[in-house]
Amino acid sequence: MDNMNLPNLPHNSLDLSLSNGIDPSFVPDTNYDFDDIKLQFDEEVPFYEKTDFAVAAASGLLTALIDILLIGDLSLEHAHKWGSEKINKFVIKSANATGYKGSSLDGAINHLEKSFHMPGDAVMNDMGGSLQHHLRDFSHHPTLAGLFFSLLTQFTGKCYGTDVNGSFIMPPVPVPQWMYIGETIPEKILFGTVHWMFHLISDMAGSSSSVGRGTGIPGPILASMKEMSSLPFFKNMKVILKGDKMTLSKWISKLFNGTAINGVRFDLRTELGIIYHGFLHCLPVLANECIVRGYFLISRLCYEIGDKNIKSIEGLKSIELNNILPFNNRRLTRMLTISSGTFFAATTSATLIKGFATKNYASVFVNLNYVGIARFAIAVKADYAYIGDDIKKLQDDIAQREVERTRYAIEHEIDIAQFSLTESQARILYSLELQKVIYDILNTSNNKKSIKEAWLKVWRKTLPNSAEYPLITDEPELYLVLKDEADNGNDYSWLYLIAMELYRFNPYYGLGCSIEEDKSYKSLKMNCDYEAEIFTVLQSYIDKPRYKEITDAIKKYELILNGTVKKIVTGVTTTMVITVASGGLAYAFAPSIAVVLVGESFAGLSGAALTNASLAAVGGGALAAGGMGMSGGTAIITGGGALLSMLRGGGMSATSLKFLASRGNIISECANILTYCDLVLLKCKNDENEVLLIQNKLKDEHKEWLANIKQIESLKAADKDKKLLKQSKDNLVIIENTIKQIDKLRKRNQSE
Repeated sequence: MDNMNLPNLPHNSLDLSLSNGIDPSFVPDTNYDFDDIKLQFDEEVPFYEKTDFAVAAASGLLTALIDILLIGDLSLEHAHKWGSEKINKFVIKSANATGYKGSSLDGAINHLEKSFHMPGDAVMNDMGGSLQHHLRDFSHHPTLAGLFFSLLTQFTGKCYGTDVNGSFIMPPVPVPQWMYIGETIPEKILFGTVHWMFHLISDMAGSSSSVGRGTGIPGPILASMKEMSSLPFFKNMKVILKGDKMTLSKWISKLFNGTAINGVRFDLRTELGIIYHGFLHCLPVLANECIVRGYFLISRLCYEIGDKNIKSIEGLKSIELNNILPFNNRRLTRMLTISSGTFFAATTSATLIKGFATKNYASVFVNLNYVGIARFAIAVKADYAYIGDDIKKLQDDIAQREVERTRYAIEHEIDIAQFSLTESQARILYSLELQKVIYDILNTSNNKKSIKEAWLKVWRKTLPNSAEYPLITDEPELYLVLKDEADNGNDYSWLYLIAMELYRFNPYYGLGCSIEEDKSYKSLKMNCDYEAEIFTVLQSYIDKPRYKEITDAIKKYELILNGTVKKIVTGVTTTMVITVASGGLAYAFAPSIAVVLVGESFAGLSGAALTNASLAAVGGGALAAGGMGMSGGTAIITGGGALLSMLRGGGMSATSLKFLASRGNIISECANILTYCDLVLLKCKNDENEVLLIQNKLKDEHKEWLANIKQIESLKAADKDKKLLKQSKDNLVIIENTIKQIDKLRKRNQSE
């Protein structure tokens, strides 16, 4: 770490180094909480930016209340009644325009019927009689399809429509004696268009024998539905009405004759009433639009006047229109999305609640503000590109926070030289871990075996495997190499580190390949105890009693440290949680960490090239140059467990105590330190000076952390990273208790 230069952070980021005395007020977290995002303003921000979105939301809510309370709900009865009144007046005016002198509705209908005949009336009985022929006969539909079939009847002498089952009548029904059919082409066109239109007007309000109460004609919506229901795709579609299952065509017929919804005919008169109510719904939507755009114009104009110190009419010429006009502005687009979204949410919720509370589901369909829904959809579409930019910016921000937190962790590393493995010793450790996984798979007989093998295949690629220090895959050879390494010197303390690491190593954590694969690994568990069954048997340095002494000490110190911090996992599950945290997560973030460590050394590189070069550098160089390459860098950062960390000076630092955000990591590291101090430095070596050195190192770090916490606490509330502050305090307590435990170990050693 001493020779590694950290890359410079962007100019708008904070250097979190305590040595530089800069406030660590904005640091990332792997478990980033979106609730931490706060809207902050400084004194120089224009006043309107503090209120834009609040005004937009308030406008949407206010106009929604107008829509709900003043426009109110519409019943089909009221819609039919309103439509009938308007239709009746329209029929009389149309009759007057064609020569009728009276003012009565029945007289107007009678005049139009006699003046403008339609061939379809001659085949009424074939098309469902007086109650249904306006619906079944397509030439009686006020749609483009109705106009087409009216002209087609003029040229073919046949009427087109559906039978009682909703099937298109084939062959079409011939018009007897070609009644009301033009003799010449111009006459056919006249009868098929003008006569068709005025005849439909006469039928709108019923017939001359049932004025205002008659069947009427279907509106454009129902007519179009009837036409589509005769097509093969819709013909067999089923609808449930009051518990009865029926075809779409039959349901449409019931709507038209009034037997589907409270005896109200769903004809042109009803549709006209619904359309009018829909027009009323437009008014609050327009009001919402005007309020937001008007506020935007006025607020920007006021700011421009104040900013440019305009005091005369002549001075208004200096205003830039692009800054104040309520069009084509990103901020305005977002405001319209918020206002229309608020309006949509409020009105739709109110309509749904009323409909379901009264069990009047038809009222939901009638009273939804479709104009408001459409306006919100348009606003979202217009804002889509901006939203994409904002999401990317947020993702970049989160990524930058992660880089900063990683750097923060690295800069607060406690380097304890006592805990170290040479590269040859590290090779033995990785080889033992490999054998541990292979042994477990051999003892797995259920359907989990193939998943474990798949995990091993991927994980094995991450292990260091250089030409000088290749992995030892043959188990007997591995233990011979271990014996040779141990016999080369009189100090076996490194085997304690090996034993602790092997105990910590819990395989089958997520490897970051894919979500599906990592999810499949969660159910995997170890089926054997490799350390007790193989490791303590095939070598004579750490036997079963000594290995049990090591693991018991680790568990004891974990429990001691766990008891000092609230909400820390306890018992045997601690080891599993800690290992997953320090193994799986470190693996996932290894590329990012590598770039932070050595990325600045590779000027001109970026992206995957920079990541690969950085990983290889951490791994001691490229494989061809005798290093461990990218996989070695990944494995070094991952650590295989809780102790191993960084490559330094040709050796592997086996406990660079990293104060990461995870309390599990801190507890793991401190428990290992206490175990090593207890069993190796004091009981085996009686080396109290080394223990004192470790304790002093922890005390120095404790002082820096305490200063760091006070520094964070002194910041403004808006600038504090509360999550980091809490984690720092929790970690500080663990460090304090570790120091106290070392005191107890020293006193015990002195008294013995």
